[in-house]
Amino acid sequence: PTYMLGQLRRTITPEINAISTVLLGVSVVMVAIIFFLSRKKT
Repeated sequence: PTYMLGQLRRTITPEINAISTVLLGVSVVMVAIIFFLSRKKT
C-alpha cells in the first residue's frame, strides 16, 4: 500500500488536484447544510 501511495503522489495531475478540491468543497457545503437544517428543527 505504501508503494502505491508513493506512485499516486508522483503522478498527481492538475485534473486530479481539481477533482479532489471540488469534492472537498462539496462535502464541506453538504456538512454545513446538514448542520443548518438540524439547527432549524430544534
